[in-house]
Amino acid sequence: MAKTILDGTLVSGSGLGGGASNPLHSHAGRLIAFLISHDQTSTQTVTFYNATSLPAAGSELAQVHVGPEQVPCYVRFPREAAIPFSTGLSVDAGTHCEVLVWSIDYG
Repeated sequence: MAKTILDGTLVSGSGLGGGASNPLHSHAGRLIAFLISHDQTSTQTVTFYNATSLPAAGSELAQVHVGPEQVPCYVRFPREAAIPFSTGLSVDAGTHCEVLVWSIDYG
């Protein structure tokens, strides 16, 4: 059954769900939007993977670098330009980022 995340799912560097060992999706789908926040004084990185477990080399969908002056960073893709994933969706929020993710899968 398809899974749509309408209200955003929280992925946190402090261990809340959706990390590489706990994928957001385990089927093909699309990344629709994300909101990244952190309270650090240096640039932080969030990586989105086309994977359902620990990411393999080459499975990166997007890597976002967010400086302290860019927080919060909200990106929403037009429906026809949402980022497709074929295996699943996992997010590495680093150690300091909180990420809300809006997405859909076709499982």
